[in-house]
Amino acid sequence: MTPKAPAAIPDYNAIAAFYRKHWCGHNHAGLISMLRRLLLNRVRPGARLLDVCCGAGTVARQLVDDGFAVTGLDGASELIGFAREDVPEAGFFVADARDFQLDTQYEAALCTFDSLSYMTSQEDLERVFHCVGAALQPGGLFLFDISLEPTYRNEWQRSFSMVDDREACFIRGVYDERDRIGKTMVTRFVEDGGWRRTDVTFVSRCHAPEEIATSLRRAGFAEIVGHRSDEDEELRREIGPGRAAWVAMKT
Repeated sequence: MTPKAPAAIPDYNAIAAFYRKHWCGHNHAGLISMLRRLLLNRVRPGARLLDVCCGAGTVARQLVDDGFAVTGLDGASELIGFAREDVPEAGFFVADARDFQLDTQYEAALCTFDSLSYMTSQEDLERVFHCVGAALQPGGLFLFDISLEPTYRNEWQRSFSMVDDREACFIRGVYDERDRIGKTMVTRFVEDGGWRRTDVTFVSRCHAPEEIATSLRRAGFAEIVGHRSDEDEELRREIGPGRAAWVAMKT
């Protein structure tokens, strides 16, 4: 694979407090149910788990409560700060998911909340897979969830707003079907002795299932299974329609 300069990682630092307060609970109960069913029941109690793109530590909190030894990484230092506050029993560090190395090997890894959609090329996606594979022991499992094209076509055309006494946030999305690129524009106003405005755009890519499977194989994974929520009623209840949970094993 030809080395390539990575695109800028999403700037969650700019809206970290909003993300922690309003987004972290989205589909959380169903997400944990999915993790337990497809991943956690396949590893030993107390296993070492790597939470890639861990955000504010929402999932890590539940994993620690379930008795697992958790390490989390994320590119947003503000979110890592929240994770360290909320889950002091785990270890967290700031790192780009496409470029990290760890001394410890883990029995399983996970990457949730659609985080791998922020890899805007197949090359970047494959870089993540190589890094995760290097952190896993032989036979280690990797689970991640991701949105499929029907979700991009539907959800990325919508808008959302939230207003209270000291905060207002407006979120809108667009999807380019030709380039398979989605953009989510976030405008936030916070009352802080005057209204302060923050604008952030998150760019994501709708990865085709075949390129996901190809990149996993190139990174040394096997027994690759893509569980589509539209073909699995339980998964549909857990993470919603038009999505998939992928599970692969390091060879």
